[in-house]
Amino acid sequence: MIGETMSSENQSAGRPGDQRTVTALTARGTELQDAKRMFFAFDGSRSFMDRDGARQEYEQFSVPREVEAEWLAELTDSYLQSLGSPGNWRAVHFFRNHHD
Repeated sequence: MIGETMSSENQSAGRPGDQRTVTALTARGTELQDAKRMFFAFDGSRSFMDRDGARQEYEQFSVPREVEAEWLAELTDSYLQSLGSPGNWRAVHFFRNHHD
């Protein structure tokens, strides 16, 4: 019975629909990478995106709020690490605009 289940699972892995699923997931991963680059370029600020006319493009990625929260935590950690370095004005500016 277990062998039969494993055998049928292995057979279904070669179906054309499965390749479409993999392709769709890969495309979504690429979209999220592009969205993350954009999010980081604007320090996670929709206001900055608005100012530069990029918000509509970013919102087309439909990034879940939970993912944005993870990215903002990454940005925060990165800027916290840079506070001890000379010329850290971008970090100061980041924290000034992300006081929440």
